[in-house]
Amino acid sequence: MWTQDLLRDCVFTRVSGQVVAGTSATDTSPIIDMQDWDGVLYVASISGVLNTSVVTLAIQENSLNSASGMTTISATQASYTNSSGSTQTGLIASQVYRPLLRYNRAVLTPATANAAIDAIIAIQWRGRVNPANLLTNLLGYGYATGV
Repeated sequence: MWTQDLLRDCVFTRVSGQVVAGTSATDTSPIIDMQDWDGVLYVASISGVLNTSVVTLAIQENSLNSASGMTTISATQASYTNSSGSTQTGLIASQVYRPLLRYNRAVLTPATANAAIDAIIAIQWRGRVNPANLLTNLLGYGYATGV
């Protein structure tokens, strides 16, 4: 029996694939429709983040399903600056709860030094009207209770 769990209440979508280090271009995800969803969390997996590299993840929104007119939600800008002196690997995340506009997308910008993008995952949660099958984007999953 499913009660409270992420697999039932969320949709997981890989919105961006791998971008090799040395590519300084901004990685912009496809647009996500947020109708009937309370929020979305974008999680970017980054690797090979060289010393002095700056990586920024932000969410843009629009009332139309169009890249033209997308504006950045300033409070969603998550930035990481590698000042450790060594190459880093990790995650950077940004979310918006009850966005004002229906459509949004993630924008990941590497700057200064190299950083590879492994993937960007969008996790939409707490839909008011859940789609028929939330698990369609997962190749496999496991579920246990009371273990």
